[in-house]
Amino acid sequence: MLSGIRILDLSQYLPGPLASQLLADLGADVIKIEHPRLGDPIRHMGAVLPGSNLSALFYQVNRNKKSVALSIKNPAGLTVIKKILKSCDILIEGFRPGMLDELGLGYEDLKAEFPSLIYCSISGYGANGPYRNRAGHDGNYMAFSGLLSVNGTPERPVLAGFQLADMGGGTWPAVAGILAALFDRTRTGQGRRLDIGMLDGAFTFWPLQAGEYQAHGQEPGRENMVLSGKLPNYRIYETRDGRFVMFAALEERFLRAFFRKLGQESTLDEMQGELRQGSMEALEAVLRNLFADRTLDQWKPFFEDDECCLAPVLTFSEACADEQIVFRKMWQIPAAGAPGMIGNPILPGVAVCRRLPPELGQDTVAVLSGAGITPAELEDLRKRRVIAFSANS
Repeated sequence: MLSGIRILDLSQYLPGPLASQLLADLGADVIKIEHPRLGDPIRHMGAVLPGSNLSALFYQVNRNKKSVALSIKNPAGLTVIKKILKSCDILIEGFRPGMLDELGLGYEDLKAEFPSLIYCSISGYGANGPYRNRAGHDGNYMAFSGLLSVNGTPERPVLAGFQLADMGGGTWPAVAGILAALFDRTRTGQGRRLDIGMLDGAFTFWPLQAGEYQAHGQEPGRENMVLSGKLPNYRIYETRDGRFVMFAALEERFLRAFFRKLGQESTLDEMQGELRQGSMEALEAVLRNLFADRTLDQWKPFFEDDECCLAPVLTFSEACADEQIVFRKMWQIPAAGAPGMIGNPILPGVAVCRRLPPELGQDTVAVLSGAGITPAELEDLRKRRVIAFSANS
């Protein structure tokens, strides 16, 4: 889909690298610029894959890319970057607003020389506004957006077990913006600046609650909204063996299908008067007792029923082995003996890994040679520590 499109990726950590990986899966040629000695910091964060020195997180967000070890803070590095940019369509960066301007790599510095360049910036709070210079991470954006206030128990907020603001507020708006800008460029021939703020993106997760608030004036809260535990027919229940199931029979026909499969449709009929009056106590007590009476495995026929809206709360390893995840290749083994990796939801069912994540500087020589830099110039840049090569360059 994106064959012939070239991306210069200056981003680090999670939101930008995941965005460029998703685009690389679609066929884009992604050149990842990394610090000559340290590389992308996530090369050294968290667990290390067995038998390698590669971070498991780096492995998950850097397939199908080329690695160029190059110092962007060195003036000679700026010259090299501009040579590479001559063949690029997109630049992705994830630094604090203004940092690349100081290095001569800001959008205003580049747009005259590269008018068709799509320049995508991902930052915590966006390129302007009172928070533009603040440091932050996923939890900060969740807190400022208000989303953290509705996640958890009535007693206190709880951090999500995944990076919603980083990915939902940073990665996916960046991917959507880049694809839209590429389409616009086919008509105008012009590039543009994309200013992606993760707080902005996180705030867009509010439409249902915002509508309720505008209609009733009630502040969204923890476990008191229609889809966060207020309704007994849309709630998490514990099973007899201490596992959990998600019951999501919002519509009456699905709730009825569940009780019909149990052979207890009359029980639901007996509660109709209370339910019409908005009283949910009886239904809650019945459901709680029903789920507590069987083990997770005993509920399996209900998971497999097309109309019951019942799902097991799976662990990560269980989800990797789930038949739907496997069928759609959302968890895939890219090569014999290689660790598993997450697929691309834009390409369900497709084996997306054409190239395993690169070693630091693996493609320095090839990319820079392609940009017109001679072997003598490469050696000079290496001696001055502007660039670095890997053993496999």
